[in-house]
Amino acid sequence: MASFNFGQAYKRSAFLQFLTRTFLPDDFQTDGNGEAIAFSSEYTRRVTRLGTSPSLGLDVFELIHASNASRSSTAKEAFRLLLRHSDKNLALIIFVPEDKPATYRFSLAHSGKLYRGKPSRYSFPLGENRETRAAEKTLTVKVNGVEDLFSRFAVDAVVRDFCQNIAAWHKWAVTLARFPEGRGYNVILTQNDNKQRLIRLITRLIFVWFINQKSLIPSWVFDKKEMERILNNFDAASKTSGAYYNGIIQNLFFATLNKHIAERAFTDDSKSKQNPHYGIKTLYRDQKGDSLFAISHSAFVDLFKTIPFLNSGLFECLDSMVGGISQQYIDGFSREKDRAAFVPNALFWGDSARDGVIPLFSRYYFTLEENTPQDIDIAITPDILGAVLENLSSAFYPSRESESLKAYLWQKLKNTGAEYSESLDTLFSYTDVPHGFSEKQTAVLLNAIDTCKIIDPACGSGAFLIDVLNKLMFILDKLNPDNKERREWYLIERIYGVDIQPIAIEISKLRFFILFIAGQSPDKTRDNFGICPLPNLETQFAVANMRAAIPKNSGKLFLLNAPLIQIKQRELLEIRRQYFNAASAKEKTLSRHSDRRIRADISALMQEYRVISPAVAKKLREWDPYNQNMPASFFDPCWMFCAYDGFDITRVPQASKP
Repeated sequence: MASFNFGQAYKRSAFLQFLTRTFLPDDFQTDGNGEAIAFSSEYTRRVTRLGTSPSLGLDVFELIHASNASRSSTAKEAFRLLLRHSDKNLALIIFVPEDKPATYRFSLAHSGKLYRGKPSRYSFPLGENRETRAAEKTLTVKVNGVEDLFSRFAVDAVVRDFCQNIAAWHKWAVTLARFPEGRGYNVILTQNDNKQRLIRLITRLIFVWFINQKSLIPSWVFDKKEMERILNNFDAASKTSGAYYNGIIQNLFFATLNKHIAERAFTDDSKSKQNPHYGIKTLYRDQKGDSLFAISHSAFVDLFKTIPFLNSGLFECLDSMVGGISQQYIDGFSREKDRAAFVPNALFWGDSARDGVIPLFSRYYFTLEENTPQDIDIAITPDILGAVLENLSSAFYPSRESESLKAYLWQKLKNTGAEYSESLDTLFSYTDVPHGFSEKQTAVLLNAIDTCKIIDPACGSGAFLIDVLNKLMFILDKLNPDNKERREWYLIERIYGVDIQPIAIEISKLRFFILFIAGQSPDKTRDNFGICPLPNLETQFAVANMRAAIPKNSGKLFLLNAPLIQIKQRELLEIRRQYFNAASAKEKTLSRHSDRRIRADISALMQEYRVISPAVAKKLREWDPYNQNMPASFFDPCWMFCAYDGFDITRVPQASKP
């Protein structure tokens, strides 16, 4: 029999044949045409029991659900189905959208009674336009026992394979790529710091690949044939030409995703010192003297008109003006060939010996939704970024945790005289069981969430902070299900991260950006295709040495109570809030200038009141939260985050691996 095609639309008869002949033990007993199950819920339309495997102790169900049901909603339905209609506590379930059978989910779910503590679901996303190589590799041999079954639905193998391939690509890229170093005319292309610069490049590319799941990036960007039409003399396997990176990828990053659609244009090629475009890094660039493009500049601009403006600092070019006169080159987004970054075409498309990053990514199924401990897709999800960072930077970052959030909420409830009950555990549980809090207690909890400040002092890839944010959204959905508008946006304003590694901070922010994009629905009929520009997170995250606190003398108490200081502090906090939502270059520039002026005022007053020394005052003034090229040698929560009352939840960093 021909092997089963996991990339085709779901058909019950074909899938049952696959289960019977290929995957499940010989004792698998089908229920003929299937037994209809009386199962009523919000999203489930129909449930059919397809069969049973006595040796594995599991049932097999087909669950047809509403096409608009979220991934978390279908997971909850699975757990309820097991609890109500299966005495085996373990099941294979095929989740099929009622109007879109072309894509479906094949899941292993358990109720938690007998297996691994808590209810969990592990899923392969299958069907048309989904990369199914992981399923083909894992599901085409008969299962030999329950442990073997669980191993088939383990995401670790996919994560490990992806990380190993990215690490091999990165090692290769380090030997070929060159980035500019220096200022003004004193610039050379070098391989110094290649490892970090290529980590930044690969994380930006991964983000683009993720958002492509929303069809926000047109297919031509990753089409070799289209490159032959758009770029001059394009050779995909070339190690001497970087036309794809300079012509397509850099212009996508810095002048498309970071620029309003109507404002996209090429730089003025004038050599005049009064050139109004000098130093502006949000305009398209072509190579001087030898154009990269086989099409006109206007035709090139038109190609990018289907891509929305995303905002955020992720795609802000790190090249910067020094003293308003000369350029300092980091990303190397330049029209001058000897100042532009060189990343050869072969690194993207591959050569005769190796795959480039585009065919590498194409081997895997990417999804925007984060995995949770209860719902795990066998796919590349945003939490993979932590593993990628750990693998490439030789750093260790702890896994997620959220007990500190529960402890914080319990303290708030205790202050109202409430006795601890199962209600708090129920609030955190992955079920739809009502939480049981009174109206007054619910109000206390909502206020506690609305006012809390959360910090991870060694945030790494952002695992803890993302986990807390997801938990907060889940809890709010239970406490106040009628108010869901832009929850992520106002919650992130209460979340802060610090790390000594700049690339760790970039990946943390990237994960939040993916989360924001995941919750949006593109609409071609609306402004910016229905995509709300991302917030600016520079003032929520800091590259800093957490162990080096700013020394202050006993005048600190006076300082915090000084009316003039309090006024300045409130002004700074308001500027930070405005910057968070700023969606234009002008707005961001004005906010940054105001921020710098107010910080200088506060620094001067602190020195005047002799709370800090002149040397410390200078250090404070020189730190710039908006300069991603300048890590801080110190950490001060008031100065960096306006956290004048401290934090309510702080993750205690675990010891690093030996």
